Amino acid sequence: MNSKRLILQIIGLTLTFCLLAGCGSPAPVPTAISAANPSAPVDFTGHWEDPASAFSLDLSQNAGQLQGKHVVVAQGGNKIDSLDNSIKGSIQADKATVTFQSSFASDAGTAQITMIDANTIFWKILTPPSGEYYLPAQATLIKKSPASNPAPAATASGTGTITGHVYLVAPPTPQMVVYAVDPTTGAWAFAETQATDSEAPFSITVPPGRYQVFGAVASDSSIGVGYTIDYKTLASITVAANQTVSGINVSPPSQSECGATMGYPASPDGRFTGRPAPSAECIATIQASDSSSTSPQTNRIQFQPNATSWQTSDSIAPNGTIGFVLYALKGQKMTINLTTEPTSSATPYVVFSLSADVIITFAPVTNWSSELSLSHDYYITVMSMSQQTVKYTLSVEILP
Repeated sequence: MNSKRLILQIIGLTLTFCLLAGCGSPAPVPTAISAANPSAPVDFTGHWEDPASAFSLDLSQNAGQLQGKHVVVAQGGNKIDSLDNSIKGSIQADKATVTFQSSFASDAGTAQITMIDANTIFWKILTPPSGEYYLPAQATLIKKSPASNPAPAATASGTGTITGHVYLVAPPTPQMVVYAVDPTTGAWAFAETQATDSEAPFSITVPPGRYQVFGAVASDSSIGVGYTIDYKTLASITVAANQTVSGINVSPPSQSECGATMGYPASPDGRFTGRPAPSAECIATIQASDSSSTSPQTNRIQFQPNATSWQTSDSIAPNGTIGFVLYALKGQKMTINLTTEPTSSATPYVVFSLSADVIITFAPVTNWSSELSLSHDYYITVMSMSQQTVKYTLSVEILP
Protein backbone atom coordinates (compact mmCIF):
# COMPACT_ATOMS: atom_id res chain seq x y z
CA MET A 1 0.00 0.00 0.00
CA ASN A 2 2.80 2.35 0.91
CA SER A 3 4.61 1.50 -2.35
CA LYS A 4 1.50 2.31 -4.41
CA ARG A 5 1.13 5.63 -2.58
CA LEU A 6 4.81 6.39 -3.27
CA ILE A 7 4.41 5.61 -7.00
CA LEU A 8 1.35 7.86 -7.22
CA GLN A 9 3.22 10.66 -5.47
CA ILE A 10 6.12 10.34 -7.93
CA ILE A 11 3.74 10.39 -10.91
CA GLY A 12 1.98 13.46 -9.49
CA LEU A 13 5.23 15.31 -8.97
CA THR A 14 6.37 14.40 -12.50
CA LEU A 15 3.14 15.72 -14.00
CA THR A 16 3.44 18.91 -11.97
CA PHE A 17 7.00 19.57 -13.16
CA CYS A 18 6.00 18.72 -16.73
CA LEU A 19 3.15 21.21 -16.67
CA LEU A 20 5.40 23.89 -15.25
CA ALA A 21 8.08 23.20 -17.87
CA GLY A 22 5.68 22.96 -20.79
CA CYS A 23 6.32 19.27 -21.53
CA GLY A 24 4.47 18.06 -24.60
CA SER A 25 3.67 21.63 -25.78
CA PRO A 26 5.39 23.41 -28.71
CA ALA A 27 7.87 26.19 -27.92
CA PRO A 28 6.21 29.64 -27.88
CA VAL A 29 6.53 31.61 -31.14
CA PRO A 30 5.72 35.23 -31.97
CA THR A 31 2.06 35.53 -32.79
CA ALA A 32 1.71 36.45 -36.44
CA ILE A 33 -1.37 38.00 -37.97
CA SER A 34 -2.32 34.81 -39.83
CA ALA A 35 -2.10 32.74 -36.64
CA ALA A 36 -4.20 35.20 -34.67
CA ASN A 37 -6.80 35.54 -37.40
CA PRO A 38 -6.30 33.12 -40.30
CA SER A 39 -8.98 34.84 -42.40
CA ALA A 40 -7.31 38.28 -42.16
CA PRO A 41 -5.68 39.36 -45.45
CA VAL A 42 -1.90 39.74 -45.34
CA ASP A 43 -0.58 42.81 -47.17
CA PHE A 44 3.10 43.71 -46.99
CA THR A 45 2.60 46.84 -49.11
CA GLY A 46 3.85 49.98 -47.39
CA HIS A 47 6.78 52.01 -46.12
CA TRP A 48 8.32 50.28 -43.09
CA GLU A 49 10.94 51.71 -40.75
CA ASP A 50 13.20 50.54 -37.94
CA PRO A 51 14.61 53.76 -36.37
CA ALA A 52 17.00 51.76 -34.17
CA SER A 53 18.99 50.53 -37.18
CA ALA A 54 18.11 53.35 -39.64
CA PHE A 55 16.68 50.62 -41.88
CA SER A 56 13.60 51.04 -44.04
CA LEU A 57 11.76 48.98 -46.64
CA ASP A 58 9.36 50.08 -49.35
CA LEU A 59 7.35 47.03 -50.35
CA SER A 60 4.67 46.38 -52.93
CA GLN A 61 2.62 43.20 -53.08
CA ASN A 62 0.99 41.77 -56.20
CA ALA A 63 -0.93 38.56 -55.46
CA GLY A 64 1.72 36.17 -54.09
CA GLN A 65 4.71 38.19 -55.24
CA LEU A 66 6.59 40.82 -53.24
CA GLN A 67 9.04 43.41 -54.51
CA GLY A 68 10.50 46.68 -53.33
CA LYS A 69 13.60 48.55 -52.24
CA HIS A 70 15.63 49.17 -49.09
CA VAL A 71 17.57 52.03 -47.48
CA VAL A 72 20.11 51.67 -44.67
CA VAL A 73 22.02 54.64 -43.24
CA ALA A 74 25.10 53.34 -41.42
CA GLN A 75 28.23 54.70 -39.76
CA GLY A 76 26.65 58.04 -38.95
CA GLY A 77 25.67 58.64 -42.57
CA ASN A 78 29.09 57.76 -44.02
CA LYS A 79 27.67 54.57 -45.55
CA ILE A 80 24.30 54.45 -47.31
CA ASP A 81 23.17 51.06 -48.57
CA SER A 82 20.29 51.79 -50.94
CA LEU A 83 19.15 50.22 -54.19
CA ASP A 84 15.97 50.42 -56.22
CA ASN A 85 14.13 47.13 -56.90
CA SER A 86 16.45 45.34 -54.47
CA ILE A 87 13.78 43.12 -52.85
CA LYS A 88 12.09 40.27 -54.76
CA GLY A 89 10.32 37.15 -53.52
CA SER A 90 7.14 35.19 -52.90
CA ILE A 91 4.60 35.13 -50.07
CA GLN A 92 3.36 32.07 -48.23
CA ALA A 93 0.74 32.74 -45.53
CA ASP A 94 2.24 35.39 -43.21
CA LYS A 95 5.82 35.02 -44.44
CA ALA A 96 7.71 36.22 -47.49
CA THR A 97 10.97 34.64 -48.58
CA VAL A 98 12.94 37.17 -50.61
CA THR A 99 16.28 37.78 -52.24
CA PHE A 100 17.91 41.13 -51.54
CA GLN A 101 20.71 42.98 -53.31
CA SER A 102 22.99 45.31 -51.38
CA SER A 103 24.41 48.30 -53.24
CA PHE A 104 27.86 47.24 -51.99
CA ALA A 105 27.87 43.46 -52.54
CA SER A 106 28.08 41.80 -55.95
CA ASP A 107 25.85 38.83 -55.13
CA ALA A 108 22.42 38.62 -53.49
CA GLY A 109 21.40 37.37 -50.07
CA THR A 110 18.15 35.82 -48.86
CA ALA A 111 15.87 36.94 -46.04
CA GLN A 112 12.52 36.17 -44.49
CA ILE A 113 9.93 38.85 -43.75
CA THR A 114 7.20 37.88 -41.27
CA MET A 115 3.95 39.79 -40.80
CA ILE A 116 3.50 40.20 -37.04
CA ASP A 117 0.39 42.40 -37.32
CA ALA A 118 -1.02 44.96 -39.76
CA ASN A 119 1.55 47.56 -38.64
CA THR A 120 4.59 45.41 -37.79
CA ILE A 121 6.90 43.13 -39.75
CA PHE A 122 10.01 41.22 -38.74
CA TRP A 123 13.08 41.05 -41.01
CA LYS A 124 15.64 38.25 -40.69
CA ILE A 125 18.58 37.47 -43.00
CA LEU A 126 18.76 33.76 -43.85
CA THR A 127 21.77 33.81 -46.15
CA PRO A 128 23.99 36.92 -46.10
CA PRO A 129 25.70 38.06 -49.31
CA SER A 130 29.45 37.77 -49.53
CA GLY A 131 31.37 41.01 -49.19
CA GLU A 132 30.28 44.36 -47.81
CA TYR A 133 26.64 45.06 -46.92
CA TYR A 134 24.77 47.03 -44.24
CA LEU A 135 21.29 45.50 -43.99
CA PRO A 136 20.73 44.34 -40.38
CA ALA A 137 20.68 40.63 -39.51
CA GLN A 138 17.32 41.13 -37.75
CA ALA A 139 14.98 44.09 -37.39
CA THR A 140 11.44 44.88 -36.36
CA LEU A 141 9.92 47.47 -38.68
CA ILE A 142 6.82 49.61 -38.13
CA LYS A 143 4.53 50.69 -40.95
CA LYS A 144 4.73 54.46 -41.41
CA SER A 145 2.79 55.05 -44.63
CA PRO A 146 1.82 53.47 -47.93
CA ALA A 147 4.76 52.51 -50.11
CA SER A 148 6.76 55.62 -51.01
CA ASN A 149 7.98 54.14 -54.28
CA PRO A 150 5.60 51.31 -55.25
CA ALA A 151 6.79 48.95 -57.94
CA PRO A 152 5.31 49.89 -61.32
CA ALA A 153 4.20 46.33 -62.05
CA ALA A 154 2.05 46.23 -58.93
CA THR A 155 0.25 49.58 -59.32
CA ALA A 156 0.65 50.48 -62.98
CA SER A 157 -3.00 51.41 -63.44
CA GLY A 158 -2.89 54.05 -60.70
CA THR A 159 0.44 55.74 -61.31
CA GLY A 160 2.03 58.22 -63.66
CA THR A 161 5.56 58.61 -64.95
CA ILE A 162 8.07 61.48 -65.05
CA THR A 163 10.81 61.15 -67.67
CA GLY A 164 13.61 63.45 -68.69
CA HIS A 165 17.35 63.99 -68.53
CA VAL A 166 19.75 65.09 -65.81
CA TYR A 167 23.09 66.77 -66.48
CA LEU A 168 25.67 69.19 -65.13
CA VAL A 169 27.03 72.38 -66.68
CA ALA A 170 28.93 70.39 -69.31
CA PRO A 171 29.51 66.67 -69.93
CA PRO A 172 30.36 64.18 -68.60
CA THR A 173 27.49 63.44 -66.21
CA PRO A 174 28.51 61.27 -63.21
CA GLN A 175 26.14 58.89 -61.45
CA MET A 176 23.15 60.93 -60.28
CA VAL A 177 20.17 60.43 -57.95
CA VAL A 178 16.94 62.18 -59.00
CA TYR A 179 13.93 62.55 -56.66
CA ALA A 180 10.30 63.45 -57.32
CA VAL A 181 8.58 64.76 -54.17
CA ASP A 182 4.99 65.90 -53.67
CA PRO A 183 5.28 68.55 -50.89
CA THR A 184 1.54 68.35 -50.17
CA THR A 185 1.10 64.59 -49.69
CA GLY A 186 4.67 63.63 -48.88
CA ALA A 187 4.70 60.99 -51.63
CA TRP A 188 8.09 60.53 -53.23
CA ALA A 189 10.10 58.30 -55.51
CA PHE A 190 13.57 58.35 -57.00
CA ALA A 191 15.74 57.07 -59.83
CA GLU A 192 19.47 56.46 -60.01
CA THR A 193 21.29 57.11 -63.28
CA GLN A 194 24.57 55.74 -64.55
CA ALA A 195 27.59 57.85 -65.46
CA THR A 196 27.58 58.96 -69.08
CA ASP A 197 29.53 61.16 -71.48
CA SER A 198 26.35 63.13 -72.21
CA GLU A 199 23.08 63.81 -70.38
CA ALA A 200 21.62 60.88 -68.42
CA PRO A 201 18.00 59.76 -68.97
CA PHE A 202 15.75 59.00 -66.00
CA SER A 203 12.24 57.66 -65.44
CA ILE A 204 10.34 57.85 -62.13
CA THR A 205 6.98 56.18 -61.44
CA VAL A 206 4.81 58.14 -58.99
CA PRO A 207 1.24 58.24 -57.69
CA PRO A 208 -0.88 61.08 -59.13
CA GLY A 209 0.14 64.42 -57.64
CA ARG A 210 2.11 67.62 -58.05
CA TYR A 211 5.85 67.06 -57.82
CA GLN A 212 9.13 68.91 -57.52
CA VAL A 213 12.06 67.15 -59.20
CA PHE A 214 15.61 67.60 -57.89
CA GLY A 215 18.70 65.57 -57.12
CA ALA A 216 22.44 65.43 -56.62
CA VAL A 217 25.63 63.79 -57.75
CA ALA A 218 25.65 60.39 -56.03
CA SER A 219 29.22 60.80 -54.80
CA ASP A 220 29.07 64.52 -53.93
CA SER A 221 25.93 65.90 -52.30
CA SER A 222 27.31 69.44 -52.52
CA ILE A 223 26.56 69.48 -56.26
CA GLY A 224 22.78 69.69 -56.57
CA VAL A 225 20.44 69.91 -59.55
CA GLY A 226 16.77 70.67 -60.07
CA TYR A 227 13.98 71.24 -62.57
CA THR A 228 13.28 74.95 -62.90
CA ILE A 229 11.69 77.33 -65.38
CA ASP A 230 12.81 80.69 -64.00
CA TYR A 231 16.22 79.50 -62.68
CA LYS A 232 15.21 80.84 -59.25
CA THR A 233 12.82 78.23 -57.82
CA LEU A 234 11.94 74.59 -58.33
CA ALA A 235 9.07 74.20 -60.79
CA SER A 236 6.10 71.91 -60.06
CA ILE A 237 4.97 69.07 -62.34
CA THR A 238 1.40 67.76 -62.25
CA VAL A 239 1.13 64.02 -62.96
CA ALA A 240 -2.18 62.22 -63.47
CA ALA A 241 -2.85 58.48 -63.35
CA ASN A 242 -1.62 56.68 -66.48
CA GLN A 243 0.07 59.89 -67.70
CA THR A 244 3.71 60.30 -68.74
CA VAL A 245 5.18 63.77 -68.32
CA SER A 246 8.30 63.90 -70.49
CA GLY A 247 10.99 66.41 -71.40
CA ILE A 248 11.90 67.29 -67.80
CA ASN A 249 15.48 68.61 -67.75
CA VAL A 250 17.14 68.54 -64.33
CA SER A 251 20.26 70.74 -64.27
CA PRO A 252 22.41 72.89 -61.95
CA PRO A 253 21.02 76.23 -60.75
CA SER A 254 22.43 79.52 -61.93
CA GLN A 255 24.88 81.16 -59.57
CA SER A 256 24.82 84.71 -58.22
CA GLU A 257 26.89 86.75 -55.82
CA CYS A 258 24.51 85.48 -53.14
CA GLY A 259 25.10 81.82 -54.09
CA ALA A 260 22.97 79.36 -56.02
CA THR A 261 19.83 81.11 -57.27
CA MET A 262 17.65 78.03 -56.69
CA GLY A 263 17.16 76.19 -53.42
CA TYR A 264 15.94 72.63 -52.97
CA PRO A 265 14.96 70.48 -49.97
CA ALA A 266 16.83 67.58 -48.42
CA SER A 267 16.16 64.21 -50.01
CA PRO A 268 13.28 62.39 -48.29
CA ASP A 269 15.43 59.32 -47.54
CA GLY A 270 18.02 61.41 -45.68
CA ARG A 271 20.74 60.70 -48.22
CA PHE A 272 21.39 64.33 -49.23
CA THR A 273 21.06 67.60 -47.37
CA GLY A 274 19.11 70.48 -48.85
CA ARG A 275 20.37 73.81 -50.09
CA PRO A 276 18.55 77.06 -49.26
CA ALA A 277 17.96 79.74 -51.86
CA PRO A 278 19.74 83.07 -51.36
CA SER A 279 18.33 85.21 -48.58
CA ALA A 280 15.99 88.04 -49.47
CA GLU A 281 18.37 90.46 -47.73
CA CYS A 282 21.31 89.44 -49.94
CA ILE A 283 19.26 89.69 -53.13
CA ALA A 284 17.95 93.12 -52.11
CA THR A 285 21.50 94.31 -51.38
CA ILE A 286 22.78 93.12 -54.77
CA GLN A 287 19.84 94.66 -56.60
CA ALA A 288 20.38 97.98 -54.83
CA SER A 289 24.08 97.86 -55.69
CA ASP A 290 23.33 97.06 -59.33
CA SER A 291 20.86 99.93 -59.64
CA SER A 292 23.39 102.46 -58.31
CA SER A 293 26.33 101.12 -60.29
CA THR A 294 27.34 101.98 -63.82
CA SER A 295 29.05 98.60 -64.36
CA PRO A 296 27.83 96.61 -67.37
CA GLN A 297 25.22 93.89 -67.06
CA THR A 298 26.59 90.38 -66.60
CA ASN A 299 25.02 87.79 -68.89
CA ARG A 300 24.58 84.25 -67.55
CA ILE A 301 25.95 81.58 -69.95
CA GLN A 302 23.75 78.47 -70.16
CA PHE A 303 25.06 75.44 -72.04
CA GLN A 304 22.52 73.41 -74.02
CA PRO A 305 22.01 69.76 -72.96
CA ASN A 306 24.87 67.53 -74.17
CA ALA A 307 26.82 70.58 -75.37
CA THR A 308 30.46 71.11 -74.41
CA SER A 309 30.69 74.58 -75.97
CA TRP A 310 28.83 77.89 -76.16
CA GLN A 311 29.19 80.80 -78.56
CA THR A 312 27.77 84.28 -79.06
CA SER A 313 28.33 86.97 -81.68
CA ASP A 314 27.53 90.66 -81.18
CA SER A 315 28.92 94.18 -81.43
CA ILE A 316 30.73 96.13 -78.73
CA ALA A 317 30.64 99.92 -78.61
CA PRO A 318 33.78 102.09 -78.63
CA ASN A 319 35.59 101.63 -75.29
CA GLY A 320 32.74 99.32 -74.29
CA THR A 321 32.62 96.47 -71.77
CA ILE A 322 30.40 93.37 -71.80
CA GLY A 323 30.33 90.78 -69.01
CA PHE A 324 29.53 87.06 -68.94
CA VAL A 325 29.47 84.50 -66.13
CA LEU A 326 29.17 80.71 -65.96
CA TYR A 327 29.51 78.03 -63.31
CA ALA A 328 32.09 75.26 -63.85
CA LEU A 329 33.46 72.38 -61.82
CA LYS A 330 36.88 71.72 -60.38
CA GLY A 331 39.00 69.58 -62.70
CA GLN A 332 37.23 70.58 -65.91
CA LYS A 333 39.25 72.21 -68.68
CA MET A 334 37.93 75.56 -69.92
CA THR A 335 38.95 77.24 -73.16
CA ILE A 336 37.96 80.81 -74.12
CA ASN A 337 38.42 82.31 -77.59
CA LEU A 338 37.63 85.83 -78.79
CA THR A 339 37.72 86.88 -82.45
CA THR A 340 36.88 90.32 -83.81
CA GLU A 341 36.17 92.16 -87.06
CA PRO A 342 37.92 94.35 -88.06
CA THR A 343 41.19 93.41 -86.39
CA SER A 344 43.67 95.96 -85.10
CA SER A 345 45.95 96.57 -82.17
CA ALA A 346 43.04 98.19 -80.35
CA THR A 347 40.53 95.34 -80.78
CA PRO A 348 38.66 93.92 -77.77
CA TYR A 349 40.30 91.52 -75.38
CA VAL A 350 39.21 89.20 -72.56
CA VAL A 351 39.76 89.44 -68.83
CA PHE A 352 38.95 86.16 -67.02
CA SER A 353 38.29 86.19 -63.27
CA LEU A 354 36.59 84.62 -60.28
CA SER A 355 35.32 88.04 -59.23
CA ALA A 356 36.20 91.69 -59.67
CA ASP A 357 39.01 91.26 -57.17
CA VAL A 358 40.41 87.89 -58.28
CA ILE A 359 41.77 88.14 -61.83
CA ILE A 360 42.93 84.89 -63.46
CA THR A 361 44.37 86.02 -66.80
CA PHE A 362 46.47 88.84 -65.24
CA ALA A 363 46.90 90.36 -68.71
CA PRO A 364 44.40 91.10 -71.52
CA VAL A 365 44.17 88.12 -73.90
CA THR A 366 42.05 86.92 -76.81
CA ASN A 367 42.31 83.24 -75.89
CA TRP A 368 42.85 81.33 -72.67
CA SER A 369 42.82 77.64 -71.65
CA SER A 370 43.48 75.83 -68.38
CA GLU A 371 42.19 73.21 -65.93
CA LEU A 372 39.98 74.76 -63.24
CA SER A 373 41.03 74.51 -59.60
CA LEU A 374 37.65 75.36 -58.05
CA SER A 375 33.97 74.62 -58.52
CA HIS A 376 32.88 78.22 -58.81
CA ASP A 377 31.36 81.04 -60.84
CA TYR A 378 33.80 82.33 -63.47
CA TYR A 379 33.53 85.81 -65.02
CA ILE A 380 34.52 86.68 -68.58
CA THR A 381 34.79 90.38 -69.42
CA VAL A 382 35.07 91.50 -73.03
CA MET A 383 36.69 94.95 -73.15
CA SER A 384 37.36 97.16 -76.16
CA MET A 385 39.98 99.88 -76.55
CA SER A 386 38.84 100.67 -80.09
CA GLN A 387 37.36 104.03 -81.02
CA GLN A 388 34.85 102.36 -83.30
CA THR A 389 32.15 99.71 -82.95
CA VAL A 390 33.64 96.24 -83.38
CA LYS A 391 31.95 92.93 -84.13
CA TYR A 392 33.11 90.07 -81.93
CA THR A 393 32.55 86.33 -81.45
CA LEU A 394 33.12 84.83 -78.02
CA SER A 395 33.29 81.03 -77.59
CA VAL A 396 33.63 78.99 -74.41
CA GLU A 397 34.39 75.26 -74.28
CA ILE A 398 34.37 73.06 -71.17
CA LEU A 399 35.82 69.56 -71.35
CA PRO A 400 35.89 66.91 -68.61
